[in-house]
Amino acid sequence: PLTGKWIDEGRLDRLAGLWVKGLSIDWARLYPAGHPHRLSLPTYPFAREHYWVPEGMGVKSLSQSYAGVGAGTQVGANMGGDNARPLHPLIHQNVSDLYTQRYQSHFSGNEFFFRTNNGNRELAESAYLEMAQTAALGFACGAGEADEIVLHEVTWLRPLIAGEDGVRAHIELIAEEAEEVRFEISSSLPDGSFVLHAQGIAALVEAQDPPRINPDALYALCTEPVDIEGLYRGFERAGLHYGPAHRLLTAAWRGVDETGQEIALGRLDAGTLDLVGYGLHPGLADSALQMAGLLVNPEADPDKIELPFALDTAHLLRALPPKALVVVRKIRESSAMVSNRLDILVTDEAGVAVLNLEGFLSRPANMAQKEGGDIAETVMYEQGWQTLNEALPAFASPTRQIILVANAQDAV
Repeated sequence: PLTGKWIDEGRLDRLAGLWVKGLSIDWARLYPAGHPHRLSLPTYPFAREHYWVPEGMGVKSLSQSYAGVGAGTQVGANMGGDNARPLHPLIHQNVSDLYTQRYQSHFSGNEFFFRTNNGNRELAESAYLEMAQTAALGFACGAGEADEIVLHEVTWLRPLIAGEDGVRAHIELIAEEAEEVRFEISSSLPDGSFVLHAQGIAALVEAQDPPRINPDALYALCTEPVDIEGLYRGFERAGLHYGPAHRLLTAAWRGVDETGQEIALGRLDAGTLDLVGYGLHPGLADSALQMAGLLVNPEADPDKIELPFALDTAHLLRALPPKALVVVRKIRESSAMVSNRLDILVTDEAGVAVLNLEGFLSRPANMAQKEGGDIAETVMYEQGWQTLNEALPAFASPTRQIILVANAQDAV
C-alpha cells in the first residue's frame, strides 16, 4: 500500500495528514529495530510567544494551476464566510469539523458549468468529477507530483438543480481504506435535510507514465464524418441546452477498430476559454462525454438522448489542454443485459493521454429528469411484502425433481 511506502521512506508529513483525518496508520512499522525510549518534557513553562496570523489578513486562496497531481486546484483550509474568496470555482468553502471533511459552494445557476434541461438549470456531470478530484486532493494533504487521484464507482443519482435563489452544494469525504475516501455530493433543502446527487470512491495512487495512442492510425479507422451541428440539434430538440463553454466538439468521425468494435474519434478546441484553476475543466470534459452519443445514439434521435449515469474509473493524468482528441470505444460485454458501456480517452494533439474514463454508462435523459423532479429516495430495488386478502390456490405436490446441467454457451 502507498502508506507503507511512505512509512519506509519516512514521509511523516503525509502520514500525519492522513492520520488526523481518521485513517488508521501502522506506526509500529516506523521502528523495525524496536520502540525507542520516551523522553520527559521540560518541567519549566513553555515560552508564551504567539504566532497567529494577524487579524484581518484573511486566508490566501490555494487556487493555483499546477502540472502535478490533478493538475488543477488543490483546496486548502479557507474557513471564511460566504464572502470569503472561493478556494476553487466549484468548491468555495472548507466547512469541516472535528468529525467530517466537508466543503460547500453556493451556485446561482448562471455559471457556465450549468446547462438547461427542459427549463431546469442543472449542474453538468463533468463538474461533479472536478469537485470530487479537487476535494480529494485537499484531503490527501502532502500529495506531490508523484501521486495522483483516481475516482472509482462514480454514480450520478439525480440532477443538482439551481432554483430562483440558486443552490447550496456540499461535498463530504469519508475515510475508507488507507488510501481511499468515499465522496458524496449533495444539496441542502430549506428544512435542513440533504439530497444526495452523486457518490463514489477517491483513491490516491502513485503516478505512472501516461498511455499513448497513434492519432494517424485512428484517423485511418474512423472515416465516417459526423454532423456535429446535427448532434447539438438533437440535444436541443430533447430540451437540453448547452452554453458555448460546453460546445467544444469541433469535428468527429465514426468507424470500426481492428477487433470489430465501434469507435468514434473527435476533436476538442477550447478556443479563448479560460482554463486556469481547473484540472478537469467541466466544458472540455462534458464535450468529451457528449461523444458517447455518437455510439449510443448515432442518429441523434431526441427521444433517445442519454445522460451520464455511472463510471467505473476516472483518472486525470494532467490538466486538460485547450486542444485535445477524444477516443470512444464500445466495451465488448459478456452479457447482453449491458450493451452500451464505453471507454473514453482524452489525449493531447500528440496522442498522450490526459484523462481516462473507463466503464462509462448512460441512461435516458427523461429518466434522469424524472428522478430530479421527484427526488426519489430509493435508488435500488428493495424487498417488500404485500398481504393478500384472498387465499392462494392449492398446488399439487411435485412427483419428481429434475436437475438440468448445461454449459453457458448451450441453448436450452
